[in-house]
Amino acid sequence: TNPDPELLRHLTAEAGFANSPAYAGSIDWQRRHRGAVSLALLSQFVPNQGDAWSFTLDNLDRSYGHALALRSKLDALEPTPNVIAPIGPDAVPLAIRDFIGPIYAEMVDLLGQRTGELHLALASLSQNPDVTPEPFSLLYQKSLYQSIRGLVLKVFGELDRSLRTLDPETAGRLGGVLAARKTILSRLAPVLGKKITTLKIRTHGDYHLGRVLYTGKDFVIIDFEGEPARSMTERRLKQPALRDVAGMIRSFHYAACGNLILRAAKLGADVEYLKQWADLWYSYVSGIFLHAYLQTVAGSPVVPTDVGECQTMLQVFLIEKAVYELGYELNNRPDWLMIPIRGIEQIIR
Repeated sequence: TNPDPELLRHLTAEAGFANSPAYAGSIDWQRRHRGAVSLALLSQFVPNQGDAWSFTLDNLDRSYGHALALRSKLDALEPTPNVIAPIGPDAVPLAIRDFIGPIYAEMVDLLGQRTGELHLALASLSQNPDVTPEPFSLLYQKSLYQSIRGLVLKVFGELDRSLRTLDPETAGRLGGVLAARKTILSRLAPVLGKKITTLKIRTHGDYHLGRVLYTGKDFVIIDFEGEPARSMTERRLKQPALRDVAGMIRSFHYAACGNLILRAAKLGADVEYLKQWADLWYSYVSGIFLHAYLQTVAGSPVVPTDVGECQTMLQVFLIEKAVYELGYELNNRPDWLMIPIRGIEQIIR
């Protein structure tokens, strides 16, 4: 069973969630004694102006142009926050808000709200055991820790063997990340502590800016099939909602840094100056998104009720996602390795 028609059907018929395409029908192949195979899905057509990734890159072009215009007018930049933390749009310093752009800041706030509403809708499902939420357990927390720890050790082993094939700057920065292996693993340890009060729910599973359509005034969340590299069984497992949140936050980082890589190819010299602005954009945009999300799910067990547990789990999933990205970029786009490297540097700093 493919999770895309499965979840769209439940979101439409059971939850009445309005910000994903309405389910219209599907075709399954029912095999004797072996269960169904999903063949086709029919869903609502959503008029749109492209995905949120393209919308974000267009806005980053405007933001970086704004930053370049300020180059000779600013004595110093605002300090970059040390951690991704929720911040309301009105609390963002005025200079940073002008840099991000008030319209984009408003839309990121809305995206956080829509993400929270999605998770509340998924947490409300109860008509089928395959989609009904389940509480966390200490056994699950141990399994979660072992899974992420195994990923870190596997990817870091691959990186150790590949250092000599990389350019000197990337290899040097990557060497610093590899040297922080114990620190990174220690950041996972709190998952093994006391029982975390939250739920496992069916999640999007591959949540990033490319999985959201921008309609011009709202967002519609699409493509619930999960990560293509995982088996169908894995994609249908219930997960902590904060895994989706971490995926979107890492997507903001990719947008900010990826735009710089594209600019470097076209424009060159201004990139070093813009890196400081990229860090500010990523930190504040992620904070706006997180603030709206947490406000939307407040009072629900979708996220841990304890603020410290919530922050700890988010950091664990940010580490997991960035380490996964290291392995992916090493094998597919070595020129983009610096993005997850910078992401991990910021997390452990």
